[in-house]
Amino acid sequence: ARLTAEPDPMGGVLVRVDADGFTFGPPQDTHASGKGHAHLYVDGEKVARMYGPVHHLDGLAPGSREITAVLSTHDHRLYASGGETVRARATVDVPR
Repeated sequence: ARLTAEPDPMGGVLVRVDADGFTFGPPQDTHASGKGHAHLYVDGEKVARMYGPVHHLDGLAPGSREITAVLSTHDHRLYASGGETVRARATVDVPR
């Protein structure tokens, strides 16, 4: 998985997650292989779920922030590859 995080000129931060073979979608009651959502963290604290590949974050404190996305199945099991949880990280400088 790959993550980009950039300041939005209108305020906040735009986060984009690209993951080969993974499809974002709305919550469902059943597991579907290769589909799900991402749990989004800022500096290690969970702040949102991503049901699509792009998410807008507001209210981040100015300064350097680490953004992490962890891919999850619809029933909240974490996707893994080679024994490692599928995640992506990026650092963004949030302007004042």
